[in-house]
Amino acid sequence: MPARLLKFLIAESLAEEAPRIAELLGQGGYETEWNIQTKDQTKDQTKDQTKYQTKDRAEGRNESRTDGGIDAGTGEPWDLLFPDYRQQLRAINEELREKVKQLERSNADLEQFAWAASHDLKEPLRTISGYTQLLIRSRAKNIEGAAKGKEGPIGNDDIEARNQSTEAAEFARYIQQGVERMGALIDALLAYSRAMHQPLGPDRVTDAQSAAREAAETLGAAIEESSATVSIDRLPPVCAEAAPLVQIFQNLLANALKYRHPKRAPTVHVSAVTRAGEVRFSVRDNGIGIASEHYNRVFDVFRRLHGEDYEGLGIGLAICKRLVERYGGRIWLDSELGAGSTFYFTLRAAEKARVAGRS
Repeated sequence: MPARLLKFLIAESLAEEAPRIAELLGQGGYETEWNIQTKDQTKDQTKDQTKYQTKDRAEGRNESRTDGGIDAGTGEPWDLLFPDYRQQLRAINEELREKVKQLERSNADLEQFAWAASHDLKEPLRTISGYTQLLIRSRAKNIEGAAKGKEGPIGNDDIEARNQSTEAAEFARYIQQGVERMGALIDALLAYSRAMHQPLGPDRVTDAQSAAREAAETLGAAIEESSATVSIDRLPPVCAEAAPLVQIFQNLLANALKYRHPKRAPTVHVSAVTRAGEVRFSVRDNGIGIASEHYNRVFDVFRRLHGEDYEGLGIGLAICKRLVERYGGRIWLDSELGAGSTFYFTLRAAEKARVAGRS
């Protein structure tokens, strides 16, 4: 059976590749015949294709030729076309590089704004707090001075004044609590902004064992107060900087201690499995657990499933998610209500790389 003839047209800038293409097609059992497409032919091809496609759409036909070949504007059909798209690719790459630069500038501006907003927003909070305290102290002194300068028994007006002072002090306490919470929210937003935009070194390598131990030591007081047991298996080095990795472990351990079961002491176990160049960490606890419908919600910013029953702002897991994803990993959880939760996250393994020290 005779071999099928394949005719192909190749761009002039790719002409040196034509024999190699013909050889590969020959290995597939095809005979080949090719021609070199000049720059002028390419320009004519664009015009002819535009006219042909416009006429084709108007008459409701397909854009392919009836003889099965490809119209390249040369007056004859071709089975294959090999145009040179390198110039277009260079233009696209240049456009992408410019967009990346714009994004980097935007991120830098956003980070600078977060710092400025943090400072500017906290200043009026300090003013509110300071003047509230001054107002209460001033009123208390006035009432005390009036009571000392008055002779005779304490009357109803004196009792009313003291009650008003007590009530004002209670209002001041509420104001102070609101100011402190607002300050904490601003700090949390700043921390989240850092997690989203601060430069990370994906080629740096950190000993995860040391990072997890450092996180546990930072939480030493909370561990002792809750009579918790924290165990850490041998953890491998990963491609990440030390500070963000410590922050991830610290947030996950703190979360396990915070949502402990009221009838048993917390037990937290940190382990890792390496597979296909990736390390999967797990932080398992025996706390109150999380319902399956909330698995994704717990990673949202300021998402608090338990209202005011537990302290916190609902920012720790959101920061973990951002940091892990910025290193190309993922984070998820598995849980059972009343039995505990296990948080998993992955990072790129780096067994043979140099371990970076803490700066």
